[in-house]
Amino acid sequence: MISLDQYGDEDTCMSYIEKNNLLDKDSYKKYMEDFTFYEFELEELGLPSAEELLQSTLDVEKEIGLYDWTTLKHSYNDYRGFSLTYNKNYVGEKDVYSQTLGSKITSQIYGFSNEDKPVEVVKNTYYDTLAFNQIQPLIYKKFGKLFNKINCAVARSRISYLYPAYTKLPDTAGIHVDEWPFYLMRINIPLKTNENHILQSLGEDPLGNSLHFEKHLEVGKCYIWNTKIPHQVTIRNETDDPEPRIHIVLGVVPWFNFDNETNSYIPNENYKKTIKQIVEERLFIQS
Repeated sequence: MISLDQYGDEDTCMSYIEKNNLLDKDSYKKYMEDFTFYEFELEELGLPSAEELLQSTLDVEKEIGLYDWTTLKHSYNDYRGFSLTYNKNYVGEKDVYSQTLGSKITSQIYGFSNEDKPVEVVKNTYYDTLAFNQIQPLIYKKFGKLFNKINCAVARSRISYLYPAYTKLPDTAGIHVDEWPFYLMRINIPLKTNENHILQSLGEDPLGNSLHFEKHLEVGKCYIWNTKIPHQVTIRNETDDPEPRIHIVLGVVPWFNFDNETNSYIPNENYKKTIKQIVEERLFIQS
């Protein structure tokens, strides 16, 4: 059991795990071996349809609006959305519906690798990924069927709206990496898009897994890939199209369940299984 109350201000839940040798760094390569890119039909996983999820998204947007992505210097109206999860002990001034859409303590647009000046207090800030594990009643009402199909904890998650008319080519501004997938694995679900929108994966993770491609992500499917490899979402061609591309970015914690009463992560039946096995055998989905 890993309590979110037991680590100090200088740590996140993930750094606490690593500092206290609760996860063997020498085994990272085993956990991540050959984990690259996977595509599923929503129907085959028993997930709600894209049409249902889009309607839920539009219902929530109508009620609470959309929020810009924020960083230390800017607020970006080309990448907007709302949070599906929040941190009840969040350090900062952000609304619960915007906590997972960047932060004024970050210097980058998306990822948090290679920050210029990491802040002294990181617990319960934007950096503390696993602390974003609460769901507002409105969000659960609209997306509960999705959450209930996930066979592990759900953490840092959002709905993302990308407005293509604001993107100029060549585009490299959004290239980033995310957390190790054994901490947070992202399930990307397109709800509204067109062929001009693409995912680019651009290299290797620190363990040598590589992806070099660009791909349009289709409505009706969901995608899981190694987000420790540099990647970005962008467009093929510049356009004046005002319509947003809308995706769900659902963050799941494949090795842990979360216990609200103790504010703790508890290892589940998939603890320390390889991420490839968890995805290929669909162990992240309730049977």
